[in-house]
Amino acid sequence: MNKNIDSINIVLMLFSFVAVLLFPFELFLFSYIILGPLHYMTELSWLKEREFFTSSSHLWKVLFAIGILIVAVIIILDLDHTLGLIDHSLQTEISKSKLLMALITAAF
Repeated sequence: MNKNIDSINIVLMLFSFVAVLLFPFELFLFSYIILGPLHYMTELSWLKEREFFTSSSHLWKVLFAIGILIVAVIIILDLDHTLGLIDHSLQTEISKSKLLMALITAAF
Protein backbone atom coordinates (compact mmCIF):
# COMPACT_ATOMS: atom_id res chain seq x y z
CA MET A 1 0.00 0.00 0.00
CA ASN A 2 2.80 2.44 0.91
CA LYS A 3 4.66 1.78 -2.36
CA ASN A 4 1.43 2.42 -4.26
CA ILE A 5 1.07 5.84 -2.62
CA ASP A 6 4.74 6.61 -3.30
CA SER A 7 4.28 5.70 -6.96
CA ILE A 8 1.21 7.92 -7.25
CA ASN A 9 3.09 10.82 -5.60
CA ILE A 10 6.01 10.45 -8.02
CA VAL A 11 3.68 10.44 -11.02
CA LEU A 12 1.84 13.49 -9.71
CA MET A 13 5.13 15.35 -9.15
CA LEU A 14 6.23 14.57 -12.69
CA PHE A 15 2.84 15.72 -13.99
CA SER A 16 3.21 18.96 -12.01
CA PHE A 17 6.70 19.49 -13.43
CA VAL A 18 5.44 19.09 -16.99
CA ALA A 19 2.46 21.36 -16.28
CA VAL A 20 4.79 24.11 -14.98
CA LEU A 21 6.95 23.82 -18.08
CA LEU A 22 3.95 24.06 -20.41
CA PHE A 23 1.79 26.61 -18.54
CA PRO A 24 3.91 28.58 -16.05
CA PHE A 25 1.77 31.72 -15.81
CA GLU A 26 -1.59 29.96 -15.96
CA LEU A 27 -0.53 27.50 -13.27
CA PHE A 28 0.68 30.37 -11.10
CA LEU A 29 -2.69 32.09 -11.44
CA PHE A 30 -4.55 28.86 -10.65
CA SER A 31 -2.42 28.31 -7.56
CA TYR A 32 -2.80 31.89 -6.41
CA ILE A 33 -6.54 32.24 -7.06
CA ILE A 34 -7.86 28.74 -6.28
CA LEU A 35 -5.41 26.75 -4.18
CA GLY A 36 -4.26 29.62 -1.97
CA PRO A 37 -7.68 30.43 -0.49
CA LEU A 38 -8.52 26.73 -0.15
CA HIS A 39 -5.33 26.14 1.82
CA TYR A 40 -6.06 29.19 3.97
CA MET A 41 -9.57 27.99 4.83
CA THR A 42 -8.37 24.52 5.84
CA GLU A 43 -5.51 26.02 7.85
CA LEU A 44 -7.87 28.16 9.96
CA SER A 45 -9.69 25.20 11.46
CA TRP A 46 -6.36 23.44 12.15
CA LEU A 47 -5.02 26.52 13.95
CA LYS A 48 -8.21 26.95 15.96
CA GLU A 49 -8.16 23.31 17.13
CA ARG A 50 -4.59 23.69 18.40
CA GLU A 51 -5.28 27.11 19.95
CA PHE A 52 -2.58 28.92 17.96
CA PHE A 53 -4.50 32.17 18.14
CA THR A 54 -3.82 34.60 20.96
CA SER A 55 -5.16 33.39 24.27
CA SER A 56 -5.62 36.86 25.74
CA SER A 57 -8.28 39.16 24.40
CA HIS A 58 -5.89 42.13 24.70
CA LEU A 59 -2.75 40.52 23.25
CA TRP A 60 -3.93 40.97 19.69
CA LYS A 61 -4.12 44.74 20.30
CA VAL A 62 -0.46 44.81 21.38
CA LEU A 63 0.59 42.77 18.34
CA PHE A 64 -1.47 45.03 16.07
CA ALA A 65 0.18 48.13 17.57
CA ILE A 66 3.64 46.65 16.99
CA GLY A 67 2.70 45.92 13.38
CA ILE A 68 1.47 49.49 12.86
CA LEU A 69 4.70 50.83 14.39
CA ILE A 70 6.78 48.73 12.01
CA VAL A 71 4.72 49.92 9.03
CA ALA A 72 5.25 53.51 10.15
CA VAL A 73 9.02 52.97 10.29
CA ILE A 74 8.97 51.49 6.78
CA ILE A 75 6.97 54.46 5.47
CA ILE A 76 9.36 56.93 7.11
CA LEU A 77 12.35 55.14 5.58
CA ASP A 78 10.66 55.27 2.16
CA LEU A 79 9.90 58.98 2.55
CA ASP A 80 13.53 59.55 3.46
CA HIS A 81 14.58 58.44 -0.01
CA THR A 82 12.37 61.04 -1.65
CA LEU A 83 12.32 63.93 0.84
CA GLY A 84 15.51 63.45 2.87
CA LEU A 85 13.76 63.56 6.25
CA ILE A 86 16.36 61.62 8.24
CA ASP A 87 19.95 62.66 8.90
CA HIS A 88 21.92 59.72 7.48
CA SER A 89 24.64 59.99 10.15
CA LEU A 90 22.02 59.13 12.80
CA GLN A 91 20.09 56.56 10.78
CA THR A 92 20.57 52.99 11.94
CA GLU A 93 21.38 50.25 9.46
CA ILE A 94 18.02 48.47 9.38
CA SER A 95 17.20 46.83 6.11
CA LYS A 96 13.68 46.96 4.78
CA SER A 97 13.54 43.21 4.41
CA LYS A 98 14.17 42.76 8.14
CA LEU A 99 11.43 45.27 8.92
CA LEU A 100 9.06 43.53 6.57
CA MET A 101 9.77 40.16 8.17
CA ALA A 102 9.17 41.70 11.60
CA LEU A 103 5.88 43.09 10.36
CA ILE A 104 4.77 39.72 9.04
CA THR A 105 5.81 38.03 12.28
CA ALA A 106 4.01 40.59 14.42
CA ALA A 107 0.85 40.39 12.34
CA PHE A 108 0.57 36.65 12.74
